[in-house]
Amino acid sequence: MRPFYLSPDREISFCYIPSESTGGLLSRLAEIVNLRESGPANSLRIHLVSSDEWEQERSVQGHAVAVPEWTMLPVHTWLRVWREEGRRDYFFELSFPYGRASGGNGSLIGHLSMILGTTLILSDRVTLLHGALVQRDGLASALIGPSGRGKTTAARRIGPPWRAISDDMIAVVRGQDGIYRAHGLPTWSAWLEPNEDRALGRYVDINEGYPLREIYLIEQSTDDAVMPVSLSEGVDGIVTSSFEIYSRYWRSFSFEEKLRHKRQLLLGAKEILLDVDHATLRISKEGEFWNLMA
Repeated sequence: MRPFYLSPDREISFCYIPSESTGGLLSRLAEIVNLRESGPANSLRIHLVSSDEWEQERSVQGHAVAVPEWTMLPVHTWLRVWREEGRRDYFFELSFPYGRASGGNGSLIGHLSMILGTTLILSDRVTLLHGALVQRDGLASALIGPSGRGKTTAARRIGPPWRAISDDMIAVVRGQDGIYRAHGLPTWSAWLEPNEDRALGRYVDINEGYPLREIYLIEQSTDDAVMPVSLSEGVDGIVTSSFEIYSRYWRSFSFEEKLRHKRQLLLGAKEILLDVDHATLRISKEGEFWNLMA
């Protein structure tokens, strides 16, 4: 199992400042995506702190509250991200006490999604795909497309020897060995519908990355078929579908920050497709489309 990288030479580990207000939140996130509380010395670390603890924490880090080395990104009305140049720590400042009032399950899931998604986008080393992740013999294929294209249905239907990992979001990263790996991310909406039909993607192992063998742009059809797709068409397919994912998290970003991440998504999609096979996969209602997959 390969570590989950935010940058070519650093592994990700999630840590939290033990406290009544934030410890329970990250513990819940750790349960859903199998996070560690600590990692190797060179890993990037994610900390959650409440607003009333943040000033104290910055003092612990050896700095006054207003030092210019700290940069802050407002992500949401209740969430700001702080980072100091040269350090490997991200501090997520939460503006209300989770330990005492989460606002119900729907609100809690929304906040967990925002924290994890924002972390990945800020890395600049991760490309988020809107799609289902399936694997066979330890190699992964991504079935991508915009909402309503049939990603979840395809993931539920896929037969042996394929196995579905997730059905909504995929994080693709390039490791030190130059290989792109796909990591399944939670299907947050599955937590809002407590039935067995929505069990896929509730729990994932974010550190379990599968070498990405192929990306399929899926289409609903009367017959199953694999069709060639050009690089430009593939890039457009990734960007169009993934934009739905990115737009969930950058609503409060500045215009310049949004533009930078849009460019990063475009470049990331092109780099992936220059290295990973890609095609259009037409899926019928009753056919065994997986038999056509590489």
